[in-house]
Amino acid sequence: ALAMFSGGAALAAAIAFVLGPGGLVPPPPAAGPWLAGAFALGLLFLASNLALQYGASRLSANVTAVVMVSEVLFASVSAVALGAGEGTVPLVAGGVLIVGAALLAVRGR
Repeated sequence: ALAMFSGGAALAAAIAFVLGPGGLVPPPPAAGPWLAGAFALGLLFLASNLALQYGASRLSANVTAVVMVSEVLFASVSAVALGAGEGTVPLVAGGVLIVGAALLAVRGR
């Protein structure tokens, strides 16, 4: 978990360092009330990922595989619901395949 989070932070910092001076990435706004909210969201993100890793390490490999693949489906549906994505035919077909795979895994095939 530490490698994942520190790697993500290091990559974001490196990209900002490289692209920032050329104006390709805008600088962050001045510190203000948004900073506390961003910090709180970061802590919630960290807690949720640690909880996911804790739970996944205690499940069987079959169940963990279904949960991880289903996460993609829920993320896609959430993106469409929030207006950040489009419900295309390939998206729906992929969702059907994911649910089908989960059902097959539950039935033990």
